Amino acid sequence: MIYSQHANEINKAATHKIGRLIAIIVAVKIGLVALPSLISSLHGLGHFF
Repeated sequence: MIYSQHANEINKAATHKIGRLIAIIVAVKIGLVALPSLISSLHGLGHFF
């Protein structure tokens, strides 16, 4: 009983860490995709001014 409860808490902590890691990876991927389009749009604005 005590062991399973302990394992459950470790599992929760592990899934929390994995979730955080996935969130960071997704954020980085979105950043890498959004950055070039943002730069190109800024370049486009630069031509107008």
